[in-house]
Amino acid sequence: MIDTEGVLTASTAARGITLVLVHSDGVIGSVLRDIPPGLRIEPLLARLPNPGATALGPAPAGSP
Repeated sequence: MIDTEGVLTASTAARGITLVLVHSDGVIGSVLRDIPPGLRIEPLLARLPNPGATALGPAPAGSP
């Protein structure tokens, strides 16, 4: 993706670490901002090989 209008830059201003987790079909699964040290993201990563259009639902407890 090429963000010619700077939409991602404006919404993910440089502060801390931001992760954009994308499913195998290109659907954004999660956007995690200001990741704290020690945050375990393995449960979120485990869902990414699945298509996001069918995996949509509430974020797991404890996710930002």
